Amino acid sequence: MAALESLSAQINLERDEWDSLISNRLLEYQKFKEWINRVGLEGSMNFNLGSSGKLQYMRRLYVSEGGKLRLEILKEAHQWSFSLHLGNVQMYRDLKELFWWSEMKKEIS
Repeated sequence: MAALESLSAQINLERDEWDSLISNRLLEYQKFKEWINRVGLEGSMNFNLGSSGKLQYMRRLYVSEGGKLRLEILKEAHQWSFSLHLGNVQMYRDLKELFWWSEMKKEIS
């Protein structure tokens, strides 16, 4: 009888964990949909949540405005390109394979 109660408690715990996981994923999806609508990209099939839960644009990491990440990416890219004497065009080509943000090309050039 105790083994059956223990198994029942374990199943309930696992069900609660799954419910929590599903609820969290639905909340993330809802926030993602709200963001898409807010920035005017509804209907765009190019945005998605990657397997890591990060927002992607055409399989590239989306870098939002206002954060330090964009500045850090540009700082690192400039340091790397200057050491190899690459131009802005090549730096843009390299960065666009991994990242995306609005007016990225303009900002790098």
